[in-house]
Amino acid sequence: AEPVFVNAAAQRIIDRKDGVALDARKLSFVDPEADKVFQKLILVLHCEDLPLSAKSGGVLKASRTAGDGAYGVVLTPMPAQCDFGLGSAAAAIFLFDPLVNRTTAIELFVTSHDLSRSEAELAHRLALGESLDEAAAYRSISRNTAKAQLRSIFAKTNTNRQSELVSLLLRSIAGINLKTG
Repeated sequence: AEPVFVNAAAQRIIDRKDGVALDARKLSFVDPEADKVFQKLILVLHCEDLPLSAKSGGVLKASRTAGDGAYGVVLTPMPAQCDFGLGSAAAAIFLFDPLVNRTTAIELFVTSHDLSRSEAELAHRLALGESLDEAAAYRSISRNTAKAQLRSIFAKTNTNRQSELVSLLLRSIAGINLKTG
């Protein structure tokens, strides 16, 4: 019914007012065809008569106001029984900007979630499946430093547990072409 979380990269797209708008109730697009398709996809997600398997989401292109390449938009339903710390979110919506250069996972975490480079490196190690102690040892920092960085990461990503954080980080790189290194 309303947006519950917007990462920093998507917020920058919205703040530029270049084809995408977000208010307290909905996401909309200046491109009338993209907005029409998107609003239909949202209606299907809220149809209580349909099982989740019939609510497949969708992919669309949304033109920019400035005309420089379209944004890619991916809408995917969220199972009601999954708790990613987003309350009763019905869908995850990913905005992709083709004008953004390829990036590493660490750079993506810095820009998407406003993490420091050090926090992003810790988050990356956790996303690779390492424990906090393993990540601290790999990075040659104390456990206490790692715990302090993790608390800061939780605050910046609006997560409360490592599993929520890892889920968010993995979802944030879904569909993005990352270079190695």
